Amino acid sequence: MSTTVPSLRELGEVVVFSADAGDEVAADAVRLGVPFVALPWTQHYGALFTAAAQWLGEGPWLIAYADETVATPGTGDWPDINGPLAAGVRHRTSEHATYTEENECRAVGAGSAPPLFDGLVYAQVLRDSAAVDSDELPHSGVVFEHYPARWAGLAAQRLARTAQVYRTALKDRPHDPELLYGLFHCHYSAHEWRQLRELAAQWRDAAAADDPKRPLVDYYEACAAVAQREVADALRLAQGAVHQTPAFADGWYLIGELHASAGRRGDADAAFARAAAIGRGASPVAVEDYSLATWRAWQARAVLAKQDGRRQQAAEFLARARQSRHELRAG
Repeated sequence: MSTTVPSLRELGEVVVFSADAGDEVAADAVRLGVPFVALPWTQHYGALFTAAAQWLGEGPWLIAYADETVATPGTGDWPDINGPLAAGVRHRTSEHATYTEENECRAVGAGSAPPLFDGLVYAQVLRDSAAVDSDELPHSGVVFEHYPARWAGLAAQRLARTAQVYRTALKDRPHDPELLYGLFHCHYSAHEWRQLRELAAQWRDAAAADDPKRPLVDYYEACAAVAQREVADALRLAQGAVHQTPAFADGWYLIGELHASAGRRGDADAAFARAAAIGRGASPVAVEDYSLATWRAWQARAVLAKQDGRRQQAAEFLARARQSRHELRAG
């Protein structure tokens, strides 16, 4: 919070809410000189947003997480719009890399009554008892920069809570593919490979044959198999993913890595070439920043060319990698 709170002060007064997050949160609030409100933890993020909204009352106000800062300093001009507003969220994965900006309902315009929220994990505003797509909401003009690793232990705590939210919901709907996938992805983020592979089997049994998440499930399980040193199984899963969805560049890149690790440089180069040819047309995108479909695929080809003594081609591939990396960072 030491960076989040000063950033938010550019927009107005700040209140810190904590849902049983730990004594250090209250201590930080006191140190930063901001009001502190304790909320009971509930197995539903939408309920937490609603409780905070009811405490805040009429707008304008904006909710941010403890590891977010305002991306554009000095953003303080609120639009003259009543009702729920969306804030942009840009996720930062390193000093220079971000992935897709998205909109979330985080704000309420001046004079508006607090909205109700729904959503186990991602809070969505309710209108006439139906969840509203955040992209359809007026924009607040505020974009948050999300730093997942800024606060030591916060990511692990949030991940554990999110997994518990899914487990609680699954008690009532044990065969819901969306809930199973959410818990599956929690295991992936936590590197809990055995649990991930067990849940992958449950998800496949519950999901429709044409569910668009099937290649992602295969890909993430392939990554788990790599971590478990089950390379043949990983290759089988990755090949299944790209067979279902040929534009899945991340899957092609993983296939290239698996072939390269086994010394099959020709097969590896062909897979990396497939990924590079797809580029920003990649879908789905597991790594979320298109790097495996652009500069990293060209860089991998450059390494293989250098190993084979093709120095001129290696230099050309490396130049392509640098150019595509520049283009990706430029947006």
